[in-house]
Amino acid sequence: MKAWLTDILNALRLRGATLAAVSERPDAFMRGLLVVVAVALIVGLPALVSGIVAGFQPTTVEPAEAQLNLSGAFDMVRPWLRSSGLPDTMLDEIVDLAQGNTMMAGQIAAEVQQLPTALPRPVAQAFKSIGAWLSRPFAGSPFPLAIASLATWLGYGIFVMLFAKLLGGRGTLHGFFGATGFYAAPHVLALFSPVPVLGAILSFVGFVWGVVIYAVATAVSHRLSAGRALVAVFAPLIAILAFVALFVLAVSLVALIGGLGAQS
Repeated sequence: MKAWLTDILNALRLRGATLAAVSERPDAFMRGLLVVVAVALIVGLPALVSGIVAGFQPTTVEPAEAQLNLSGAFDMVRPWLRSSGLPDTMLDEIVDLAQGNTMMAGQIAAEVQQLPTALPRPVAQAFKSIGAWLSRPFAGSPFPLAIASLATWLGYGIFVMLFAKLLGGRGTLHGFFGATGFYAAPHVLALFSPVPVLGAILSFVGFVWGVVIYAVATAVSHRLSAGRALVAVFAPLIAILAFVALFVLAVSLVALIGGLGAQS
């Protein structure tokens, strides 16, 4: 454990020699895996505590408060509906019907929450929160390497490994993943994400820091230059963005041609 923690500290200091040594170890993959899992679980602790505490709080919703929130929401939608050309009488009927259905759905949901369960609500909520917490390491990421996640680390890493090999990389699969797994260490800063402003800044710092560690780990595990390692790291993302852009362009052209054909 002590040696593992030392490796994490050295990775945070961007010491390539440590990451290179990790990539040569027979248990390299397990070391990287433990870093990703541990950081994901640490970052998920606030959500775990919040979920457990929520199990001891009442779930009833005050009708007056719910009605006020609904009125505000429908007031925002009303101008958009009016711009579509609907008469005011029909508009009022639609809004009243939607409000009534929404209030009814809220009442049904509140009644369902009050139904007797096999376990007391706090216990059931605790198990639910623990399950969500334990599944956090397997969650996806909205942006490559944006969070400590096994899905991100393994899924994106396969493509980085491919590009590294194309660029002359000589690393092994378990060595590459073992070294790059340390990218997750700075993401422990996301623990402070609920803090206004400061949390966002620290999360961004952790993201950039993690990308730098990932690039260094790619370079040393594949014996690549810094430039080639950066290409290998960002090439999959660039390829994905290019594919999406081409797809959107193709769909737009088809829609444009279809519209011109319909006009003629």
